[in-house]
Amino acid sequence: MKNKKTFFYCIVFFSLLAQTAFAGKKKDKFEALWKSPYSVEIESLGVGYDGSKMVKAWAYGKNADMAIIEAKKNAISAVIFKGIPAGNGAASTPAICKDPNALEKNQDFFNNFFKDGGKYLQFINISNDGMPGGSDRIKMKKGYKVAIKASVAYNNLRKYLEEQGIAKRMDMGF
Repeated sequence: MKNKKTFFYCIVFFSLLAQTAFAGKKKDKFEALWKSPYSVEIESLGVGYDGSKMVKAWAYGKNADMAIIEAKKNAISAVIFKGIPAGNGAASTPAICKDPNALEKNQDFFNNFFKDGGKYLQFINISNDGMPGGSDRIKMKKGYKVAIKASVAYNNLRKYLEEQGIAKRMDMGF
């Protein structure tokens, strides 16, 4: 009886040990979140001033404030990787990075660019001050879905990514 009990405890101990050993490291927030930047929800609200684009971007978060931060990242991510669909009098805008592997090739750059308080904030201005309400803030089972209306400095963002060697210049050809 004692051997069976010892055997059982050994099995439990080693299974827990194996579970923690193979759990893997915690992934970077950006890497985990941005596995598919092409699935970002975005809508065109028109053309802004001096090379900017007006967009409405959605995001999910544990609370509304976190969702707003993610929505800003989603707006910039959509402009870089996906492009903006046509709507509200604006033509569709192509993605700045045409290379489908741009995210993987420049992962360190984008991790720094999209970190909390990162460089991406220089290229976005929220047009709706305060907390979104109504259909722009939806309480979900495990948090919130929030939409923000923002102006993205498209031309400035394109120029910055070209200077960093992430995007090809428009006059480079094929």
